[in-house]
Amino acid sequence: MALSKTNYFHREISLKDKPAELLNLSPKGTVPVLVMGDIVIDESADIVNLMSRRADIPVYSDREGKGLIEKLLQSFLPAMHKYKYEYLASPDERLMAMAQITQILSEWNDKLHQSKFILRDEMSDCDIRMYPLIWQCQKIDPIWFQEQNLAALNRWMLFWREFLETTDIMRKFPLWDNQSQGDWVVNDHR
Repeated sequence: MALSKTNYFHREISLKDKPAELLNLSPKGTVPVLVMGDIVIDESADIVNLMSRRADIPVYSDREGKGLIEKLLQSFLPAMHKYKYEYLASPDERLMAMAQITQILSEWNDKLHQSKFILRDEMSDCDIRMYPLIWQCQKIDPIWFQEQNLAALNRWMLFWREFLETTDIMRKFPLWDNQSQGDWVVNDHR
């Protein structure tokens, strides 16, 4: 939303107490949900693709881009969840998950040695989809993450951190109360 300079009403909700308004818009009850007039988009990938196109950021649906996102969602994310949430895996499974995370991060670090962004020297939808998940991984154990010697990945992460700080994207919002429209977010940076 910020990259496309799209202003919007933000409604922060508790997933433990999903409001009826959310479930009426999207029976899945997952977030994020984007409502634009009569159009409801409840898949984060579709939202990223739409906003990327609005911002003239390439959307790579070629084999390399699809493969990268597939690895992110089918290998990295499940391994990260096993490592992050102890109740999901045994200690041995958590160690195997950590090894898998290490291998994947190393592969992405190697890619980032070759270009400024994950696929090429220009930002793409893949960068936008990957950053929040890698950021979550880093937050699990920041010391471990720094010890992995991922210089190119850390440079890429720094770019995103600085960008997010200048755009106020990561700010905390109060829980939405259905008496209001939500918090108005204006994206007029850069």
